[in-house]
Amino acid sequence: PRAAGRPPLVVDLGSGDGRVVIEAARRGYRAVGYEINPLLVGFAWAWAAADRHLAPRLRRRPAWPAGASAHFHCRDLWSLDLKDSDVVFVYGLSPIMDRLSAKLLAEAPKALVVSNVFELDPKLWRKIASTEEAHIYRSYQFEGDAESSGPKPAVTGPGSAASSIKKT
Repeated sequence: PRAAGRPPLVVDLGSGDGRVVIEAARRGYRAVGYEINPLLVGFAWAWAAADRHLAPRLRRRPAWPAGASAHFHCRDLWSLDLKDSDVVFVYGLSPIMDRLSAKLLAEAPKALVVSNVFELDPKLWRKIASTEEAHIYRSYQFEGDAESSGPKPAVTGPGSAASSIKKT
């Protein structure tokens, strides 16, 4: 549960170079990336620091909105507690998706989940939008209208996973 006035929490599982987390922070979200490769975690921290502090000074992009943040951690996704997540991005491979579906349902049943390429368990998650490259899900347990309430996808725009989503 989010404190009043706090931006939604976006979590990227397997955050790689941090691009999803950084884009979410640029748009005013609190964003956290979890990656198992420590070199990528270090790169993501450096990129986020440059984007937040250097890019506005060089007038390459505006400053991040108040309350926005980007953090990265070198952690295995199975050891995480995702209960505070509002939006979860995942680029998981097919063999882990059923197990991940169950973990997300147990820990973050109200989160909006964006999965690149591979799909979540359809018995647990309702696909609300899709392209060839990404799927957006709500759990069947989610109470309320996913179209009008709750967190929305954090990353949209050209080249993003959610940029050309079609309703299913």
